[in-house]
Amino acid sequence: MNKLLLIWIVVLLTSCITNQENARDTLFVNLTDATDSQSLKLSDFGNTVRYVPLETNKVCLIGDNPHIALLKDKIVLSTTDQCFLFHKQTGKYICSIGHIGDDPSGYSSTNYWIDDAGLFYFFRAPDQLLKYNQKGEMTGKIQIPHIPAAPDFFAFSDSTIIAHCNSSIGLESSNSLLFLNSFGEKLDSIPNLLKSPSIPSPDNISSLSIIKRGAGFFGNLGRRGVMIIKDKEQGELLLPLYNPSLWSSENEVRFRETFTDTIYTIKNRKLYPYMVFHTDTDHSSANPLWYSNPQSIYVAYVLENTHSVFFQYVKNKQVYNGLYNKETQQTKFAKCQQFIVDDLTSEQELKVDLSALCSYKGEYGFILEAASIPDASQKQSDNKNENIPHWMSQLDEDANPVIAIVSDK
Repeated sequence: MNKLLLIWIVVLLTSCITNQENARDTLFVNLTDATDSQSLKLSDFGNTVRYVPLETNKVCLIGDNPHIALLKDKIVLSTTDQCFLFHKQTGKYICSIGHIGDDPSGYSSTNYWIDDAGLFYFFRAPDQLLKYNQKGEMTGKIQIPHIPAAPDFFAFSDSTIIAHCNSSIGLESSNSLLFLNSFGEKLDSIPNLLKSPSIPSPDNISSLSIIKRGAGFFGNLGRRGVMIIKDKEQGELLLPLYNPSLWSSENEVRFRETFTDTIYTIKNRKLYPYMVFHTDTDHSSANPLWYSNPQSIYVAYVLENTHSVFFQYVKNKQVYNGLYNKETQQTKFAKCQQFIVDDLTSEQELKVDLSALCSYKGEYGFILEAASIPDASQKQSDNKNENIPHWMSQLDEDANPVIAIVSDK
């Protein structure tokens, strides 16, 4: 009996110590006292920058509103119609990855996810993931659960696929996160953290609209578009068309529900708080932020690398940027700005596009549109200016974008 009591005490103490360590390791960012007197510059994201002009030819012409990602040795660039790979050092075009279509190798959209082996996964409605390698070849497909709606965001941890079933209007999925094996078979699940928003009564709907490029209203979360349903009684129902709820950082997988204040780390198929944004509103109840309160503070977008956490939040319908430095534990705040100044190569007066920001390990990637370079046509012909980089002198306004890669190296 005494032996059992001793074991019970040891287990209890171990549990308490673990909980204290988890609480102590949780990062906190206070948004209520944030000031917006500062502005973000490229040097806030790293101390070196390298510009990579992407090759321009008729098979890889980039349209408007591209999405970028950095890999170890490649740059991924997707538009609403196509997904391309470029060499990370030279910008040389490598190949396209699959295509949208109804044929057996066609996917439903160019949203993609990449596993630990570098394979690309594209969603094919209603319940498949198509696999492509980095040569643009389809290598297989996975059947995934479709209850009551297919997952809409994925991450990969070793051989496990983590799928997020984002709450849709009127659909109650009992599982927010699904853990699947490499064949798409369910291993485990985590229940919903939020209730699905109720369906507004048709009599109460005053308007329904889609902002195709809502970055000015919702930061980077609105880059792919946001549906807004205005309800006479409950306010605005915000439905982002693209919501990055899962991502990998420092060999761990992070998770955050739309508009909520807490980022979680997924370990052993459980959620542990990683970062908490302190606001003036309790956002833990039944999906209150789908019906927006103009006076409320809510976090719209998060991006992370090994050195920092970039985030955007909305207050009084104004979007703000924040950058949390993991080493100093300091946060810099500023009003949302689509373009930020390159102060690392001060002689160029360049501005990179913050709305297309991406991260990879210790790097951040930005887009610089060729047409946005000051006096690009003049600089192209004025090769006598020694301060003009070679890549800039080769550009014209119709060239593909230039990717700015910022790191601490």
